[in-house]
Amino acid sequence: MPYSPVEDQFLSTLAAAQFPSSASGEIKAYDPTIRERLSEFLQGGFERIGIDRYQARKNAESLIGGPNSNLPLDMGLADIVPFLGTALQTQEAARMAESAATDVTQGNYAAAAVEGVGAGLGLLPGGAATGKAVKGIAKAVKKGIK
Repeated sequence: MPYSPVEDQFLSTLAAAQFPSSASGEIKAYDPTIRERLSEFLQGGFERIGIDRYQARKNAESLIGGPNSNLPLDMGLADIVPFLGTALQTQEAARMAESAATDVTQGNYAAAAVEGVGAGLGLLPGGAATGKAVKGIAKAVKKGIK
């Protein structure tokens, strides 16, 4: 039995309120970061030598970084290694910047600002270590030239 024009309008309004058409999400395959891939590789190695899965994950993420790391801020020892830490953090900062750009296009300016600041702050630990390493290399090169 067809709905009356009033019922049709009511149902259309209700459906529009419950299921907004402005949602522009898309489903795509998850692409793990280099950090996640390295952590999974190390965890697998630890498990193969007999360490239980929980401890293997903690050890791997304490070395590489991740949510199960024993270090603060989900950091790993890799974050303070010159060049390696910078590479890992640069990829993650680029992903945060992409997310911030998406938030801006969707009008989520507060989330975009937080992600933009997070992307910048994420580069600090590795950037500082790499800066020190570059200065040390430059000094060594100058000593070698003289």
